[in-house]
Amino acid sequence: MSALIVATGIAFLINTPYLSVGFNSAFVTGYLALTYLFVRKQFALHVPLVLLALVFVALQVDAMGNYFHWYRPDVTPIRYDEFAHLVVPALIMPMVVWVALRLFDMAAVRAPLGLVATFAATLMLSLSAFYEILELWDDKYFGGHRIWSVFDTSEDLQWDFAGILLGTLLARLLLRGEHASRRGNSSRSNV
Repeated sequence: MSALIVATGIAFLINTPYLSVGFNSAFVTGYLALTYLFVRKQFALHVPLVLLALVFVALQVDAMGNYFHWYRPDVTPIRYDEFAHLVVPALIMPMVVWVALRLFDMAAVRAPLGLVATFAATLMLSLSAFYEILELWDDKYFGGHRIWSVFDTSEDLQWDFAGILLGTLLARLLLRGEHASRRGNSSRSNV
């Protein structure tokens, strides 16, 4: 089931520029709901709804850019592509940090939130690089047009990195109280 969830997510990310905002919104809502239920049943974890909402909003930032054709090289002083590569990781990072905290809990590893957030940031940068590979595959094999220049990938990763840093700060603010109470709780129960 986990492999199916991941494969479906990858297929969605490859096709998202070509889907309507309505379909994107409906799919993301259903996908997040099913993933929430799977994680709750499989791992007895309750994903905070605010984190799911941030992921939903992040994916809508991308969907709106595609729908309104804002992903062009000359739209504004800061291109929408740069804006999206800043905002999307910033909004997704709290979820990535939360997942990393749960993984550390499952492994019975006590670690400060800053260390877990650093681990999550490196994971997120790897995921951002993988997304850039998906963009390349779309351009090379499926006839898409997502790579605007020879520097597009490196510029995207630069903005992703800035968004990851902002999102890591946001995650620390959102999860600080939960992490402190979990570290003090010897039973290590799930939230």
